[in-house]
Amino acid sequence: MSDLLERIVREVTTLRSQVGKLETQEVVVRTLANTWTALQTFQSGIRLPNAVWLVGRNAANDADVNLIRLNASNRIELGASLEAVNVGAATGAGTGQVLASGKIQALTSNLIAGRYHNEGAGNNEVYYSLAHAAGAASNNDYEAGFYATAGDGVQPGNSAFAVVAQHWNGSSYVLQEAARFLNNGNVLIGTTTDSGYKLDVNGTIHYTSLAASSDVRLKTKIEPIGNALALVNRLRGVRFEWNERVNRVRDGYKLGQPTFGLIAQELETVLPELVSTWKLDDEITNAKAICYERLIPILVEAIKELDRRLAV
Repeated sequence: MSDLLERIVREVTTLRSQVGKLETQEVVVRTLANTWTALQTFQSGIRLPNAVWLVGRNAANDADVNLIRLNASNRIELGASLEAVNVGAATGAGTGQVLASGKIQALTSNLIAGRYHNEGAGNNEVYYSLAHAAGAASNNDYEAGFYATAGDGVQPGNSAFAVVAQHWNGSSYVLQEAARFLNNGNVLIGTTTDSGYKLDVNGTIHYTSLAASSDVRLKTKIEPIGNALALVNRLRGVRFEWNERVNRVRDGYKLGQPTFGLIAQELETVLPELVSTWKLDDEITNAKAICYERLIPILVEAIKELDRRLAV
């Protein structure tokens, strides 16, 4: 009897082992089938319904994390809890990242391109940087980009955007505006006040040549300049220096450097066509400016008149 029981136990053990092998084989077959199905799915593309997130597990493997989705506006969104999506190497030079806060980091580990900054409702400014290179606690840390909807004097208001550069001076970031483009088409360089000119540069301009339209086919009511010498005799050339009043508003007017010119208010009484009005600031909104190049034809005729007199 005991021999029979032992035989039965051996048979049951053998059957159990065979069943286990069959179950393992079934799992393998099922896995291979699922893998083949997955490969076919990848080959034809993974199709998720619109606005449905592609989900992954977090580092602790205890919660799902939204990765990416195509929203109702057909725009790609990254999950809000993502810090960054690495592209390429995980660390070191050559790292590329798309930061979930809207910043895009590419090329190297310390260069950011296409960066978006929202400085907060208190400052009411939105800043987009085209490039950012950071040197830790060094003077070569800079940032370049433009402000689109700010309005605190340095950054323009809704009617303009500015190209700016931000430089680390060793203790803080210093923002410097390079150019401002107004919605009326005027461009400002080195100033933030719309003076009314199409291009206003606060500083010295270096150029090779300038060409002004002068085609006879574009002109009408052409008349000779009479009494040019008398007009010139009414002008007063002066030597002067710019004062601190204008220098406080525009540092392009250098202090302590003698220069030459005319007085606009005096010229306006003789040749008002050569004088224009512009805005320096809220206090002086009718500052005067002179178009010196328009004096040239008057001087030409004055010299010719003087030559005729000397020839008599």
